Amino acid sequence: MCPAALPNLKELYDQLFEKEREHQVACIEYDRKITEVRDDLYKRIHEEIDTSNSSFYGPSSTISRRNVRVDVFHAESSSVG
Repeated sequence: MCPAALPNLKELYDQLFEKEREHQVACIEYDRKITEVRDDLYKRIHEEIDTSNSSFYGPSSTISRRNVRVDVFHAESSSVG
């Protein structure tokens, strides 16, 4: 390989590295937002279940959060028609 091409390769590598870093940051932010939405949804569902149960079974009745499952990714993928 010709030595004159080395600076161009380094510049391309640096650009690639920067784009990869931007992609990783975007993925982390996306995961954070999905987690916030999911946690909020679980909280709202759990509160609704607690409210519904207390009207039927009294205020001491609760349902474990792990029994409630919502598939956020399925909802997103099914809306892409």
